[in-house]
Amino acid sequence: MPKVFSKGGSVKIQSMNSSLKKVLVWDWSIRVFHWLFAVSVTLALGIAMLAGEHSPLFRWHMIFGLIAAFMLVLRVVLLVIGTKHVRLQSFVHAVRQLPCYIRGLSNRDDSGFAGHNPLAWIVYFGMFTLLGGVVASGVNMRSEWAEEGHSLMAWLLLVTIAAHMVGLVMHTIRYRESIALSMMTGRKKAPDDEGIGSSRIALGVIVLTIGLLFAAQLIVGYDPAAGRVRIPWINAVVQLGETDDHEESEKHEESRHRERDHEGHRSQHHD
Repeated sequence: MPKVFSKGGSVKIQSMNSSLKKVLVWDWSIRVFHWLFAVSVTLALGIAMLAGEHSPLFRWHMIFGLIAAFMLVLRVVLLVIGTKHVRLQSFVHAVRQLPCYIRGLSNRDDSGFAGHNPLAWIVYFGMFTLLGGVVASGVNMRSEWAEEGHSLMAWLLLVTIAAHMVGLVMHTIRYRESIALSMMTGRKKAPDDEGIGSSRIALGVIVLTIGLLFAAQLIVGYDPAAGRVRIPWINAVVQLGETDDHEESEKHEESRHRERDHEGHRSQHHD
C-alpha cells in the first residue's frame, strides 16, 4: 500500500500513481460550474477579439461576461458548501504546500494531489480575480480607471487561461492522466479515502438550473436598441458600451477644446 497523508482535501502520494485506482473527486456541482464558466468566458473573449467594437455582435461579449461573473458568484458559494476538494480549506492547504510541490516537480511520479495542485489553485484564483475586474471595469466604462484597466485585465486573463491550458497539457503528458476528462467523469487517480461519498446530482442540477435561468433572463432583458441589459433578480440596468448621448457629449467637448485652442492662437497672433 502506498504511504499517504491527507489534510484539507489535498493529498500527498509517495508512490507511483499507476498503482492507484480512479476515485470520484469532483461532484456534479463543480463539473457543471466548470463547463458553464468555461463556455461563457470563451464566448465573451472570443467575440471581443473577433468582432469589431462597432459590430452589433460586440455587445454580446458583455452579455456573456456578465454570465461568467454570475457563475463566479456560484463558485464562491461552492467554496463554502462544496466537497472537500472544492472548499476554501483545500486552497489554503495547497498553497501552504507550494514550496514542497515546486521542489518535487522534477522527480515526482504522481501529481501529488487528489484535488487541485497548488499551482492550479493559484492560476484559478488569478483567473477568477481578473474576471471580476474585467466585468467590473466593463460595466463602468465611463470611468477613467475602467477604460485604462479593462484591456489590461482582459489580456492578463488570457494569460492565466493560457497558463491553465499549458498546465493541462503538461499534467496529461507527465502523469498520463487527463485532467480535462476528469472534469467530465469526476474521477482521478487517488487513494480510496480521498474520494467523495456522493456525486451530489441534486446540487449539480441546482447549479445548472440557476445558471441557465440567469443566462436566459439576462438575454431576455437585453434591449439591443437602447444598448442596455437588465440584471436578473437585482433589477439593475447596465449600459453596454457608450450611448449615443455620451458619444455626442465627447464630440462636443472635443469641439470646445478646438475652439479654445483656436481662440488662443488668434489672440497670440493679434498681440
